[in-house]
Amino acid sequence: SAAETTGATGRRSPSHSGVSFRFADTDKRFPPPSSMETELKLKKLKEDIVKSYKNHRTVTNNVSDHERQLIGELKRQDDVVFKQSDKGKGFVIIDKSVYVEKAKDILGDARNYEKLAKNTVPKVEAQTKRIFRSVSKDKLPDKTISELSQNHSRTPVFYGLPKDHKPSVPLRPVISGVDGPNQKVSCLLEKILKQLLKFVPTHLWNTQDFLNRMGSHTRRNDIPRGTIFFSIDVVNLYGSIPVAEAVDAVIDKLNEHLQKIDTFGLTADDVKALLDQCLNENVFSFDDEHYRQSLGIAMGNPCAPPIAILFLDRLERQSLERATLKPKFLVRYIDDYAGIWTHGKETLLDFLAYLNTVHNTIKFTIEISEEGTGVPFLDTLVTVETQGEHSKMETELYIKPSHSGVILHYHSAHPMLTKRNMARSQFIRALRNSSNISKEKNSIDKIWALLSENGYPKHILSTLLSEARKKGRAMTNRQKRGGELDGYLCLPYVDEQLLCKVKSKVKRSGLEVRLAWKNKEKLKSLLVRSSLRKPKCPGGPRCHTCKTGFKGDCTQKNVVYKISCGVCTREGGESNYIGETKRPLRLRFNEHVRDMLNKTSDTPFGDHFRDNHNDFRHETIVPLELTVLYRSLDHPDRKIAESLLIRKNRPALNNNVSSWPIL
Repeated sequence: SAAETTGATGRRSPSHSGVSFRFADTDKRFPPPSSMETELKLKKLKEDIVKSYKNHRTVTNNVSDHERQLIGELKRQDDVVFKQSDKGKGFVIIDKSVYVEKAKDILGDARNYEKLAKNTVPKVEAQTKRIFRSVSKDKLPDKTISELSQNHSRTPVFYGLPKDHKPSVPLRPVISGVDGPNQKVSCLLEKILKQLLKFVPTHLWNTQDFLNRMGSHTRRNDIPRGTIFFSIDVVNLYGSIPVAEAVDAVIDKLNEHLQKIDTFGLTADDVKALLDQCLNENVFSFDDEHYRQSLGIAMGNPCAPPIAILFLDRLERQSLERATLKPKFLVRYIDDYAGIWTHGKETLLDFLAYLNTVHNTIKFTIEISEEGTGVPFLDTLVTVETQGEHSKMETELYIKPSHSGVILHYHSAHPMLTKRNMARSQFIRALRNSSNISKEKNSIDKIWALLSENGYPKHILSTLLSEARKKGRAMTNRQKRGGELDGYLCLPYVDEQLLCKVKSKVKRSGLEVRLAWKNKEKLKSLLVRSSLRKPKCPGGPRCHTCKTGFKGDCTQKNVVYKISCGVCTREGGESNYIGETKRPLRLRFNEHVRDMLNKTSDTPFGDHFRDNHNDFRHETIVPLELTVLYRSLDHPDRKIAESLLIRKNRPALNNNVSSWPIL
């Protein structure tokens, strides 16, 4: 835990040396060795696991050769766009021209979006870096400032999620700001602003919080006749929030509770400066055109949800203060309100009309409970059931009609334990959301049908339902002992046979290691892309990478690459170099080209061309061939992959046998 220091006021404040963020380009040191005993156990465990994978022969496959061929053909289709639907987990296939037309209709709204003459991302990156370094100097550790300073930003990309449950299938606008010029600072702001949400009285954290607050109403039988349960939705909240008003609302709340949260040393004025930069300089691209969002906050910005919650908090408090009649009960999950009204339907509609006059851009819609029908809120269906002169609130599980019916399939390539845990948790959710035995039966039937449609056998569902009624599975032995873990190990899932072999090896190792399993082959990762095409090369015709005939994205980062000498290849030889870079690939490759042309000493291609091709003169085509060998997730993944590939390929131009030590 972080150390604490005492300031001049006597108030204890946490040291900020522990503030850490992990981005794909965040450098990490190689972990120091543990005790000799542990290191030997780790080495033995690694050898056993690798041996298990090498000797294993897969006997089952849930995807046929024909299906794999079909997926490959779909990936090569250039006239259609694959997107996951806005509601549910289904896939939508749209003709590319139709998708582009729908997106440009959204971007054509001059009130919301400003078209730019050129890409301003480099300028925004420089502005953000300058402002952040200015406000954080002497307040955050140098290491944290370095981690949060964006370099070689990717241009944020606009895309639309198809609302296939609505007529004409409109798009929900989203901006993917991953690795964008404001992403890192936005993550810091999110970390600060999320702490303020506990001071928003109507804010809900999840369904359980909603049910707890509704408990007094679902347990009572004396609610007056005519009581109405309602839900109010904000129309296009993120796209309708005026940025200046949102920033003011956030800073007001921050000043009110400044002494109760950790701002990591930043003042309210510092936070305001960063908010102004991140929200006003929201630039992005679509179909090789560049835009700035002039109204609203982009969905995809890490700090958008807490800003929206805090903005609505001020708006609702001001609205309720001036309202003649008020809800008896009111809660909110981001932009979805739920409440209880006891003044009659006509006055509730008047209340809605009043709300729609409070703000120029924020508008509301409402759904009201009627006799015998319920109102959905989150994943519950709330009904008001009347008997005599009194009413009672009842709840049950709600699944939207637009839900695709897709859930983790019983025959999907995931550990059986994962599938059982998922199914059990669905039954627990059904039981939790139900207010009585009758509603419980309705909820369980919905989950039973959903899981059955996804291949789960009846005998397994019966067992899992029984376990759910007993509040889930028992604690593991480690949890009972209260022991600490030695670490985590994430491995690729193949099948249950190999999983059991690996688990037995881990158990016999004497190490307390928690296993996790991953499967990279998912339809979403194979087919869905944020952008329509790879980004344009910033270097244009001068880019050495593109001159080599490289067909990939020369702006991609965090890769392990191989460069082959074309001169040696033409002469029947082979000279390769394997390296890694967290920067755009084109920048690192250009450095190798300069070393080659200048014959720079102590560089792989400078030494190689001086010693072997000293009479080489510059050609129009660069005599180096570039290949991406591995796309990494982060710094350790990249370093380890480079080490393994160097050891496997033994490239002639590498002096070091590895980047990071490997067992």
